[in-house]
Amino acid sequence: AEYFIWYLINRRTACGTVAEATLALLRHAGFKTRLCGIASDPKKLQFEHVYLEYYSPDHQKWVMMDPMIGAIPVSEDGLPLSAIEMLMDDGARKTMNELWRKLGVYRDVFGSEIYAPDKILFFNNAGPFKKSYYFTFDAATRAGLKNIKINY
Repeated sequence: AEYFIWYLINRRTACGTVAEATLALLRHAGFKTRLCGIASDPKKLQFEHVYLEYYSPDHQKWVMMDPMIGAIPVSEDGLPLSAIEMLMDDGARKTMNELWRKLGVYRDVFGSEIYAPDKILFFNNAGPFKKSYYFTFDAATRAGLKNIKINY
């Protein structure tokens, strides 16, 4: 336990631990934050990757952070993006996937894209995943989100 911060900064721990620790630090600093997950199977949502978003009063929206790669996605004009905006922005999504190929701990597990249009982003605004919100850019995946079960 005493080496937790050392492992955290050296990325020798799971994405959920890093995201939760970052979330706790941001909340302590006064930011509104939410834990987010990404999955591939619309029939049984299972965390493949965990990241977070914080609410930016300056931009008046949620901003995505992926602490495993130390990245915040940005638009072409340099504005920070939410996870949903990143998923819909080809350039930002490509940049985030390139960073994962270089820096991601699980880069061999997800192949070329951890962030893809057919992936499902899910989150809860206040605490544990009791009531979750889902988003996917892909219509076929969206249709498969009926009668889902979350594994966490």
